[in-house]
Amino acid sequence: MPEHEAGGPLGTPTLEVRDFLRRRREQIAQRWADEPLFRTVFPLPRDEAVEAGKAVVDALAQVADAQRVEDSDAAGFTGVREQLARMSASRSRAGLSITQVSNELAALWPPVDRLLASELEEMPTEELRACTTTLSTLMGTLRVVAMQYAGADHSGDAWTWVRSGDRHTLMLADGLGHGPEAARASTAAVDAVRGRPHLGPAEMLRLLHVELGATRGAAVAVAQLDARSGRLWFAGIGNIGARMREGDRWRALLSRPGIVGVHRPGTVREDEFAWSADSVLFLHTDGLPSRWSPPSD
Repeated sequence: MPEHEAGGPLGTPTLEVRDFLRRRREQIAQRWADEPLFRTVFPLPRDEAVEAGKAVVDALAQVADAQRVEDSDAAGFTGVREQLARMSASRSRAGLSITQVSNELAALWPPVDRLLASELEEMPTEELRACTTTLSTLMGTLRVVAMQYAGADHSGDAWTWVRSGDRHTLMLADGLGHGPEAARASTAAVDAVRGRPHLGPAEMLRLLHVELGATRGAAVAVAQLDARSGRLWFAGIGNIGARMREGDRWRALLSRPGIVGVHRPGTVREDEFAWSADSVLFLHTDGLPSRWSPPSD
């Protein structure tokens, strides 16, 4: 069975993160209570915001315990889905755009990151980095779960992360148009990638072109990292944005024109790059402008 949707074997940073969340439950909830997302949805009394924060921290710890930090369908989220729906939908109804709601969700990460760095500061650098990455992934998954309820019943955007040996593959898909048919296309892409974690990006796109043939199609980008050799491969079709940090500059990774499942270019270009411990990769759909670059922080 291919490895995927796992935070790693027992005894890895996933369980360190679980224990950290349980130890720091009160402190995290207190900090979140002052963030706009909690403060505006639970204005009075403040204790209600703190209790809501504790429930979310408990959910994150449960997901980490199950070793499913990147799985938005993990059972741990079940108990807080209604609460997350209330929060996201409330902010949307208040007039915030999808991007603004997403930014408020993203603002929950820094307070937790600072607590983690403070508590584990004596840990060896590589182990601390692994814990930070695991917690970042978990917070990103929480954001995905909450964003499912922000402003729309169906999202045409979908992503997945899978692993096969030393190779880690990230895929982002944007279904053509909007609504349930767009969601069906992007979901089909996720299912196909999860079933073939060993394929390289170009080969993956050729498979997806076949798998999405019965849908309206999607823009898709696939990035694959070989952790052992320190190499990254990238291929994309359609308007998925990709930026990679190299030293002190951002490099744009280019996709080919087309729609996966509808019109694929005759050849699919696969680019290769060096990857180091300081490298950073962003993939984004057209919710951000094509010339967007990540902020300096």
